[in-house]
Amino acid sequence: MTTEIPVSLDHEELLHCAILAGEQSQHDRALTLLKQAQALNNNTQTVLLIAAQHAELRLYDRALAGMEQALELDPQLWIARFQLAQLLITMDNEQGAVAQWQLLLTSEAPDYLKQFAQGLLAAQQQNPAQAVTYLQQGLALNKENAPLNNDMQQVIHYLEQRSGLGASQQATYTQSADQKAPLNNTTEEQIKAASEDEATGLSKMLLSRYQQS
Repeated sequence: MTTEIPVSLDHEELLHCAILAGEQSQHDRALTLLKQAQALNNNTQTVLLIAAQHAELRLYDRALAGMEQALELDPQLWIARFQLAQLLITMDNEQGAVAQWQLLLTSEAPDYLKQFAQGLLAAQQQNPAQAVTYLQQGLALNKENAPLNNDMQQVIHYLEQRSGLGASQQATYTQSADQKAPLNNTTEEQIKAASEDEATGLSKMLLSRYQQS
């Protein structure tokens, strides 16, 4: 008779299993694993990954609380502040999003995040040409987060379609005065579809960020 020996996963193993579960849309399993990891080590990474899963499930209030907690634990987690701004846009809080982008501009965040924040601010102020310029500068500077570049390229694409900018200028998503655009992956039609996809984009971006760390 074979005796099964109980095996406990350590914190790192739990995080990696949670990431894989999330990528396979097994969000209940991902959250279960993340909460087990949190019981072992309630560090910034774990808190932020739980927030990402909550965002993917469109539990935005919980996602917001998690991101704010992560930033309390590590105020220099710049990617979290950038994503917090996008989450606030999704939650119809333009003023809060603008405040987060402005904080990034005066921070020690990587230059590419500052360019992206500047671009989204310009888009918010209805200046698409300037927004595209800033976003493209951010793309050129960002060598460490490919998923974020993909999202920003979609923003440029949205601006191009919306404003008739030259095809030579790539594109992603932005926020118009009369539309509340979601976090990521947005073109005009996708603004609604992204209500379902926005959190997925957020989660994948955050998870990929930590996989690279």
